[in-house]
Amino acid sequence: MKRLIFIAVILLWTNPAFAQNRPTDSDVRLLKKWKLIENLNLTEEQAEIFFPRVNKLENELEQIGKQKKGLYTEMDRMIENKEVDEKRVDEILNEVNNLEKKEADLLHEHMQDINDVLTPEQKAKYSVFEQRFRKELKNKARRSSVSNPGVKRK
Repeated sequence: MKRLIFIAVILLWTNPAFAQNRPTDSDVRLLKKWKLIENLNLTEEQAEIFFPRVNKLENELEQIGKQKKGLYTEMDRMIENKEVDEKRVDEILNEVNNLEKKEADLLHEHMQDINDVLTPEQKAKYSVFEQRFRKELKNKARRSSVSNPGVKRK
């Protein structure tokens, strides 16, 4: 397990984009995995089962996010073009609501699916990890934009 953490750290330190406070999505995913291994104190056996399940969840949530973004973009275009159609707005809002329910269902299923991998303590840590991780990333981005005003955030 220490070998996995060591490799992740080396990859992050040697990536110039991360060093310049502009991490790529793959950098963020790698950092997230490293922090999950560290915070949950995962064994290699647990990590081999856990991360494919996490990857599956993240991919599904990413697809839902893209669908929601497309729907909001459609509404934004309607607003910009001053062609807001009440019926279509209601349809879009209903679709967004259904996608949000699907997200919640996926998260619930995922938490049930990892019962055979994580201990109750690890599961509790994992359930609060995402919120803390995102907060750390936002704080890092905020600090880097203050110290490097010319650097654009995504």
